Amino acid sequence: MKYRNLRMKDFAGVRIPPPPASGLDLLGIIAERAVEIYAAAEESARKRSTRKRKAKTAAVAEEESARKRSTRKRKAKTAAVAEEPPKKCARLPRGRRLENGPNPPPPLPANFRMAIDCFDEKTAKREVNFILQKRLCKTDLSDGHNRLSIPKNQIRKPDFLLPSEVQNLKGRDKEKHMNKENVYIVEPNLNKSTANLVRWDMGKENGSVSTSYAIITTWGDIQERNKLRIGMVLQIWSFRVRGSLGFALVVVPED
Repeated sequence: MKYRNLRMKDFAGVRIPPPPASGLDLLGIIAERAVEIYAAAEESARKRSTRKRKAKTAAVAEEESARKRSTRKRKAKTAAVAEEPPKKCARLPRGRRLENGPNPPPPLPANFRMAIDCFDEKTAKREVNFILQKRLCKTDLSDGHNRLSIPKNQIRKPDFLLPSEVQNLKGRDKEKHMNKENVYIVEPNLNKSTANLVRWDMGKENGSVSTSYAIITTWGDIQERNKLRIGMVLQIWSFRVRGSLGFALVVVPED
């Protein structure tokens, strides 16, 4: 609160004793009036502060409520999409190559090797396995799908999952939703994050079963952060951190 000098109008309505009032009497009146003005100003400042604090609290509460609503909608959408079987990728525009990138696939870049070995505080030479190389298609990058499909018949390392993980992914929870595995991610920009892995088993008319895995939940954020586009070639490499599964996602440059 700012201080100021007293003004004549501050004494409007205040009875000033006529002469021969002493200087001490006048000083007492001035001091008493100063205390009253200070108390009133302090109370006014307190009320303003209370109003601002309440307004700020209400704004923060509304922002938090909006964030929770958005999170619930996103989770509901992700859960609903996760239950849908993956569709075939839409064809690329005429004239674009449809093969899944260079053959043979290029090796894991050194900077990704280092990011994997230094994934957590305990640096270690971790086993890395090449899973697949694919060209990103429309459904891989669709906001409505929010998933990166990993067709089982294209996987180069069929046993990249532990038996316990395979068993878990085949099951469903109490609400009949597909079980998920939490996985670590090294993104194309070397950012480290997490996601979920799910599995679909789809029966065909001839009686056979087609299986695909998919990276979900945070895939939309990952592809947005890394500016992934339809037609880009993406490699998926697996690794483990303290026994938990992780994937490195590497964009393969093309001439």
